[in-house]
Amino acid sequence: MAAVKGADTTICTLTLKAGHRYIILGGTSVSIAENASCMSASISVRNGATSEWTGAGAAKTWMSNGGGCVTWAYAVCTTDVIVALDGYGYSDSTYTYDGRLLAIQLR
Repeated sequence: MAAVKGADTTICTLTLKAGHRYIILGGTSVSIAENASCMSASISVRNGATSEWTGAGAAKTWMSNGGGCVTWAYAVCTTDVIVALDGYGYSDSTYTYDGRLLAIQLR
């Protein structure tokens, strides 16, 4: 997904099923021809309801001609929930975010 300066970019989404607990892991990477810029990763609920939500918030790091960033969350879903992995556009340069979400259902 193309990064937009000054805004969050949704990289991917994942649907979690109601009545379950999950550990959610997310990771982003970028490809950029710039030697010093920030990048981030955050996980948020886009649709649905959780009775518990704990997350790392926005993880942020410096990149040098690309890089990667990881984050996590814990959710107890009362309805089906759509979670999103986002990256923030810090740089004026043209670049894209790539990312993955993984949800591990707990018993």
